[in-house]
Amino acid sequence: MEDLTKVFASSDPIRADLVQSFLSKNGIKSNLLDRKDSAYVMLGEVAVFVHSKDAEKARELIEKFDDIDE
Repeated sequence: MEDLTKVFASSDPIRADLVQSFLSKNGIKSNLLDRKDSAYVMLGEVAVFVHSKDAEKARELIEKFDDIDE
């Protein structure tokens, strides 16, 4: 993963998908890396990566997303 920064991680893949969708709707492209174990679904995480230049803005948006989600 060239020039990418992890901005979010969760053990809940649906939450990671929601964060990725929220970033996309706000103009930030992202990639998901699913490191969940298929045999033990409680282990591992799904991480959201963005280009390093977008990392600060993405983190700010994720903070807003968390405020909305609660």
